[in-house]
Amino acid sequence: MSRLAFVVATSVVIVAVAAVSGCVVSDRGDAPLYSGCGDAADCNPAADACYIVTNMGSSGGMCSTVCTTDADCLGYAGCYSLAADPSGIQVCYQRCSYDYDCAPGFSCLDAVRAGVVVDRICLP
Repeated sequence: MSRLAFVVATSVVIVAVAAVSGCVVSDRGDAPLYSGCGDAADCNPAADACYIVTNMGSSGGMCSTVCTTDADCLGYAGCYSLAADPSGIQVCYQRCSYDYDCAPGFSCLDAVRAGVVVDRICLP
């Protein structure tokens, strides 16, 4: 199983994301986009991977998809470049206003670009 490491900066956390890949799964789970997962097999077919997000020492998986713009993301979500990824991969994150807008176990945190809060997204 290969892992690719990425980082997204938020106002209070540094987020590292690793794509879990390398396995072909024919029987997918039912975890919806932007919810918790252990691996890609847990996610419903709308997700292309389970991204392991580490934030301030804790981590958790998130079902999501790779994107190039916000329009590629399903639902109320934003597309963000992962700062430490040299390939420039972007992943969809659910937008939020409050923690209760997020999946259980996720928190609503500021997303920051160039020192400016540009959005609020759900992170495990």
